[in-house]
Amino acid sequence: IEKNILMMSYSSSIPDLSNLNDNDLIWRTCPSDALSGRNMAYYTSNTLEITRAAILYRDDKFGRAMKEIITQKFQSENGTIVSVAGFPTEDVELNLYDYKPLLNDLLELDPQLIFTLIFELEAGKITQDLWASEIYQNYDIKPKLFLSEGGFIKELTTNGNPEVVNTIIGISSSTSNNPNYSIFKENYFDKYGFNPITYSEHTYDAIYSIAYAIQKSQSILTSDIKQKLRSVTGGTGANPDAISVGVNEFTLAKDLLERNVDINYDGPSGIIAFDQFGDPRSSFVIWEIENGKYNEISYIE
Repeated sequence: IEKNILMMSYSSSIPDLSNLNDNDLIWRTCPSDALSGRNMAYYTSNTLEITRAAILYRDDKFGRAMKEIITQKFQSENGTIVSVAGFPTEDVELNLYDYKPLLNDLLELDPQLIFTLIFELEAGKITQDLWASEIYQNYDIKPKLFLSEGGFIKELTTNGNPEVVNTIIGISSSTSNNPNYSIFKENYFDKYGFNPITYSEHTYDAIYSIAYAIQKSQSILTSDIKQKLRSVTGGTGANPDAISVGVNEFTLAKDLLERNVDINYDGPSGIIAFDQFGDPRSSFVIWEIENGKYNEISYIE
């Protein structure tokens, strides 16, 4: 890493980040796609009891990695990936792209669910093209779409086909049953007049994790800060008896650290607890859209 600069990402979810030879300088507060992908596959097999699935994916680094992760995990749970289809992402207007041929290829093999590894921009158009498919209309029981993590709600409720949207489930690492998120959301709305945007809570946690590590180390040197990031977040090697602090408790945390009392910071994105790779321990929620509104249906610790 050039000049030994510590970096903390709030949104880089690629699995490769966990295995870099980075001298412990690359960290993140969002979960790895490897973790969310495995949870998607496990939930599909064990909770939904689905055995036949297809995959629609962005043909880019994100999509290809997620495709492999989900395929391996789903097959290990005795599921079968009956078909996969990728769409280009370069030099393409994804909100206008014709997804019908790809969707028809997937539907021909009778999947019970389609893992849909996409970003927000293309989400609405995909639901429209799926509804327009004659093969889809011939299904007595329509296959679910299982969306990877992302900020889909506004796009789906604005531009999505309502009938297809009702079949969608998705995964997210932010959960409304986290008290720290509830406080953060209220503070955010009071400040800006709208609800937190995607990854805003992970950004908040990146800033506070570093701030507490600086306070703990009493240093602004990278070599000192990186040694304290795990200890202030309840991560690998941290004191299990540390005092928990959360949102709106900076003054308390600062006072404790000044008195050399260990803290365990949990934020609006959930339990952080950085591991040996600089990845957070993440909780997930499975969500749906019910009557046009976001609804959380299951939690994964």
